[in-house]
Amino acid sequence: MKNLHNAYKKHMENQMSEENFNELKSRILCASREARVQQSTAATAAAHKNRPVYGHPALRRVTACVCALAVVCGAVLVSGMQNGSMPVQPSAAGTVAASHTNGNWFCLAVYAAGSDTKTVQAAGAKAIKNFDFYSQENIVEFGKHRAITDFVFSMKCDGKNIRELKYEISGKPTFAISGNPKREGYPYNPYDYLPKEKTFTSFTAKPGDDLSKYRIHCVAEITPEEDALLKSIKDGIRYTRKEAEEIKARANAGEDTSSELGPDRTIQDVKINNVLDGTIISITAVFQDGTTQKARYQLNAAKDYLDKIRAWQVGGHQIEKKYEKASANFSTKEGAPKTKEQIEMEQECEKLDSRTLDKLYYITELK
Repeated sequence: MKNLHNAYKKHMENQMSEENFNELKSRILCASREARVQQSTAATAAAHKNRPVYGHPALRRVTACVCALAVVCGAVLVSGMQNGSMPVQPSAAGTVAASHTNGNWFCLAVYAAGSDTKTVQAAGAKAIKNFDFYSQENIVEFGKHRAITDFVFSMKCDGKNIRELKYEISGKPTFAISGNPKREGYPYNPYDYLPKEKTFTSFTAKPGDDLSKYRIHCVAEITPEEDALLKSIKDGIRYTRKEAEEIKARANAGEDTSSELGPDRTIQDVKINNVLDGTIISITAVFQDGTTQKARYQLNAAKDYLDKIRAWQVGGHQIEKKYEKASANFSTKEGAPKTKEQIEMEQECEKLDSRTLDKLYYITELK
């Protein structure tokens, strides 16, 4: 067992000797919080109903990532925007629904509780909401100079007497059916299926159909230089050994770099959001009596998308430092009771998400 441990330690040293320690730490902590967001408990899912539930306690995932970080840190230390044009400001009021005819009506479910804001300030907009809309998968097709992102399709409708719904998309993105819609299997590899997904611009669904298999499929061109940079980060060879030593020295001195965003945000996210911005989703409801009603919705990334991502990273880092002991002492036993500190930590994380991640994207109903 000791020989196995030493062999693993040596392997990690070789693999990560030139890794950017602070960037690596940030990625792991971000992955921790992203996992907590996407794999929330059933109670959290009720509040954030558009996010999928994978059924593990949030704090355990944070702890697991902390443990992973400890292993990585040990290995490393031994060896050494403003993107997206928002044509309308988030300001409108009232629940939006098509006019009632013969008792027929429908609207996007996200509007069922009304819009987020009070007054309309822009022409062409009926109501605007923060939209719980996030990327399900991300890859870079290295060598082909393009990034691909699949966004979750959270476009369920409410209504009465609906026979079927036709969804259409216009703009640069397309629809796709994910090659791994439920993210089953481990390890699943989006590189195996994202580039091969069959795309289309419309589909028809029945009321109550499961829409979770559908995605909004965005493809963004990147430059050869950006491609090479993202590839070097993936391969862990972005820095020379001398640069890696300087990074380790900064980390050992306790420097906080949680506000620094990596190229996956400043390049990949920005390019993808520029493709997504202005996308129009048209939904036509066909009712039991043969009549139809149509609504149009526009998707946009927040103008301050990168600022919100940065605030999320910094806030998450501060929470993890504040509750470091609570995380370290968390029991991995299923159903184990949580301490007061652990509950407080989860509550602070939820508030942070509400201020940042929940306001990254907007959906606008158009007149």
